Amino acid sequence: MIPKTFFTATAVSLSFGMAQAHAAAHQCQEARTKGEAAVASYYNPRVGQLDEMATKGVKLTDVKVKVPHIDGQEQWMTLAELKDRLSAEKVRAATEVTRAINDCERGFKPYQDVMNNFVLVATGGLSKLLPERATRIDVSDILAGYPLGGPDAFVPKLREQILGGDRGTVANIVRDPWKCITFQRKC
Repeated sequence: MIPKTFFTATAVSLSFGMAQAHAAAHQCQEARTKGEAAVASYYNPRVGQLDEMATKGVKLTDVKVKVPHIDGQEQWMTLAELKDRLSAEKVRAATEVTRAINDCERGFKPYQDVMNNFVLVATGGLSKLLPERATRIDVSDILAGYPLGGPDAFVPKLREQILGGDRGTVANIVRDPWKCITFQRKC
């Protein structure tokens, strides 16, 4: 029975083309958003202050400040050099966020491909005709503990509307039965 199911799934997958993980995994997208926001919130105000000083007429090449260096020592540099250093560090930080997100997406891709093939077989190929958003099951949400979709999905929102903000024992069991059963949280 299992080999026949496997060959049927393989035939259907090959006839419609292997399903690909078109979009980045949801959890990875959230991490990208947070990482990019953290980089921007740290570097943009600092570079913005230096730009503002320049527009007010301060010559950034004439003013020197003491700045900590990687080796723990302090060094003197002009505000122009500091601005260049901050800009370079921002680019490096953004590159690091991108590298980490790409690693995240590569980590979920094999699982997402299996799920996409399962959906393709389960829908009899209709998932290729329907919009991806209508048939996509995001593996990253499942592995992150959201089997019914992320916190903004229909089922979790409906559950929260029904519970109405109740934080009692029964509501906590309904919200996350696994953590209550395994004593990972107080229910």
